[in-house]
Amino acid sequence: MADLAVVVPIKALDHAKQRQAPFLSPDERAGLVQAMASDVLAAVRAATPAENLFVCCGDRSGAELGRQVGANVLLDEQPGLGLNRVIEQVAQRLGETGWSRLLVVHADLAALAAEDVRVAGMFDRDELLLVADHNGTGSNLLGWGLHTAFAARYGEDSYQRHRTLAAQLGLRIRSPDLPWATLDMDHPEDLQRLLTSPPDGRAAATRAWLSRTPLRERLQSASPSL
Repeated sequence: MADLAVVVPIKALDHAKQRQAPFLSPDERAGLVQAMASDVLAAVRAATPAENLFVCCGDRSGAELGRQVGANVLLDEQPGLGLNRVIEQVAQRLGETGWSRLLVVHADLAALAAEDVRVAGMFDRDELLLVADHNGTGSNLLGWGLHTAFAARYGEDSYQRHRTLAAQLGLRIRSPDLPWATLDMDHPEDLQRLLTSPPDGRAAATRAWLSRTPLRERLQSASPSL
């Protein structure tokens, strides 16, 4: 993995997890984002050297999380630019400085472990690494060779759009079986899945944060079957 740059984008706290807004207060969303990002950065850092880890963040809170694990911090100086454009700029910069492969790991994949990151990073320069979310529509893990013309196309139904672009470019698609990588935290039911899954050492910071809030009780009230 010496040629692989791993990028973890972290949204500014006041813009993160808007889909959770009906269920979580702004302070709760900020706390959740920080806890999840801490778990993701710990997993990536355990799988790769600090010099291979790049944190692309929208505010100083994300930057501080990156510095705590020794990552390269790229502070977004153009808020609102959009994830695709941000990743495009980062990919261009990394390619110009000698990196040959890029893996994007979203900061809400709290249940990732180091082994998941290692497996995800085992793609060739002429392959597209693509792992969907549990709905099969989003792209939770995305990796490609920087010598190709591939570009991130996040947004609605990004999984299929990434597959289509890979086919157009003649890239093989590698989709390893990584169940924990499919679990993002866009909706309350995603938090429920995490809370009802065996700990197994995963998502330690996120579970600890949830245990300090009244969210567990609210989730159980919202879904009595848990």
